Amino acid sequence: MSRELWNLLRHPDDQADVGALAELIAPAVHALHPVTLADLAVDTEARVAEGELPTPFARLRAYTAELLGLAPAPVYAHPDFGPDVHVGAAEELVLLAGDDALNAPDRPELGFRLARATSYLWPGRAAGASRPARVMRALFLALFHETVGETTAATGDPARLALDALDRGVRDQARVLAQRLLARSQDHNLSRWAQSLGRTADRFGLLVCGDVPVAVRLAGSPAGDGDLVDFARSEAFLRLRAALGLTVSAPPPVVR
Repeated sequence: MSRELWNLLRHPDDQADVGALAELIAPAVHALHPVTLADLAVDTEARVAEGELPTPFARLRAYTAELLGLAPAPVYAHPDFGPDVHVGAAEELVLLAGDDALNAPDRPELGFRLARATSYLWPGRAAGASRPARVMRALFLALFHETVGETTAATGDPARLALDALDRGVRDQARVLAQRLLARSQDHNLSRWAQSLGRTADRFGLLVCGDVPVAVRLAGSPAGDGDLVDFARSEAFLRLRAALGLTVSAPPPVVR
């Protein structure tokens, strides 16, 4: 998926520059707020070997990853998740799949769930969705202070220390991007951005599964907001489906 197509897909609140900055500072997020598989109640012995993944699951995992230019993520069985698939936002990003998901047939439901999870397999998106907004906010503020040359913060500030996890070149890129964001606005609502990641995930799930009723039923967005139905009726959605050579079922009727 090209950047142009991604821009058609992402929710308006899913700001591209904020996402790019989150991607750059993802190692600092993990340093400030580490997450392990044990924290996620995942047994390291539960990893499903590549050759043991059921064919429908393996095929859709490869397809959704390829659409986003990603390598297929390791898969761990998580029986409590039933038919659901989630991302485990540890240092190595993994997919956590319930037994029902692993054994599901190749149907729109599995396509939607796998696509939705796959959209979080960029480190910045996984970090933004899995950590409290205050973690990302602290790192953004630390970068902003560096950008404008402020040195008043205590040298032992955990956020500033976490930024040391970044390579020098990456940290310089992050400062430049932070300066661009500051020049545009002094107010960036990171909670709204984090929430919008789920709406973009829903859109990607819809794009892959091609079944609007299924996507609306399984969407993680707040019930009744209508965003996904509006997107299904949009020119952007039709352009995405055409560009990727996909078909689409009819949108559900509007009930008044």
